[in-house]
Amino acid sequence: MTFTIRANNKEYVVGDHAARRMRERFITEDMIIKALENGTIHLQPHGVDLYEYEYFFEETGEYIVVQVAVLEENQFIKSVIDVTDDN
Repeated sequence: MTFTIRANNKEYVVGDHAARRMRERFITEDMIIKALENGTIHLQPHGVDLYEYEYFFEETGEYIVVQVAVLEENQFIKSVIDVTDDN
C-alpha cells in the first residue's frame, strides 16, 4: 500500500511498513509533512535520516513526538515512529 506525499518540493514514497505504522499510531499525512518540512533532522551514518517533530494538541494539552525515517537518496519513507515519552 505505498503512496506518495509532497514535502520540501519533493515527492516522497511512503513504503508499506511506514503506512502500516501510520495507521497503528494514528499519525496523519499532515503530521509527516510537517515533520519533513519543519522538523529537526538527525543524520544517521547508515543512510536513514530521522526527521523529528513535536506536536502540541491544544484540545487535550498533550504533546506527541513523531520521527520519520527517510532514505534520502531516493526519498523513501521507511518508517514512522511515535517517540512520545509517557512520563
